[in-house]
Amino acid sequence: MTNKIYLIATVAMYAALVAVVLHLASFSWAWMALAASAVVLFLCRLYIRARETNRNIMRLLSIQLFSAALMLASAYLIYTSRKYWILPLVISSVVELYVSFRIGKEQQK
Repeated sequence: MTNKIYLIATVAMYAALVAVVLHLASFSWAWMALAASAVVLFLCRLYIRARETNRNIMRLLSIQLFSAALMLASAYLIYTSRKYWILPLVISSVVELYVSFRIGKEQQK
């Protein structure tokens, strides 16, 4: 079951990337795709965190929950036509990159 959740989370990340590209191509509904993928990603991360027993990995997964919330904030900013919608998305990407390396190191221990 956990492998399916990881697969769903990966698909949601790719869907978020496609949603951002669609927004840059001026599709008006792209914010909905970004919001939907962020919600799916948030729920997957919440499920994975609930099943984890290692406290350090749980902490890192909590940071990833924050990253998914930033994606949702970015979708809201796109919806309200703000020009700075990219800021939460960039912060989310940097956090995801950092946490992915840290989780890999924690799992090697």
